[in-house]
Order: sequence, then C-alpha cells, then structure tokens
Amino acid sequence: MTEIKTLSIPYPIIALLNNYEMTIERLYIFNRLLPERDTKENDLYQLAEEYYKVLKHVSKELYKDFSVEFLPVGEFLEEMSERLDDDDIQKLIKPYLE
Repeated sequence: MTEIKTLSIPYPIIALLNNYEMTIERLYIFNRLLPERDTKENDLYQLAEEYYKVLKHVSKELYKDFSVEFLPVGEFLEEMSERLDDDDIQKLIKPYLE
C-alpha cells in the first residue's frame, strides 16, 4: 500500500479571514498614506479597493444570517477614520513610515 503525505497549506481565503483585523488595519493605513488628490487613479487605492472587495465577498457567507450592509470602500474607510482618534491613527501608521 502506498501512503501519500500531503502538505497542509491554508487556503488564501482562510488565511485572509484569520488575519481579518490586520487586513482592516492595512486597508485603513493604505488610505491614510495616499495623497489627497487623484485618489482613484492611485495604484495603492486600487489595491485597497480590490482587497476590500475580496473581504466583502468572503464575509457575505460569514454573515449570511445577519442583516449586514457592506459599504463601498470609500465609505468604509471614512467610517474607520471616524472610529479612531489621531493617536490611534499615528500608532497604526508609524511602522509604515519608519
């Protein structure tokens, strides 16, 4: 009998969900580091938007039994900024600026 051993590699979606909070922080940091003008044409903004779309898609299954509204990325980032004060923002951004 031949034994086949497999390597356990987490699915990208599971890895994304396991790091959900960190992902939200990164999205917010992406937005804070962007220049004020020409945001939509900025590659970093587009990356953040794609990242959020994946999270939104994956999260729909998680929250299918709840009435959860998923915001467009701009509104989501705006809401995140309202929840954090300047000190919290500086703590999040600091590692990326060093």
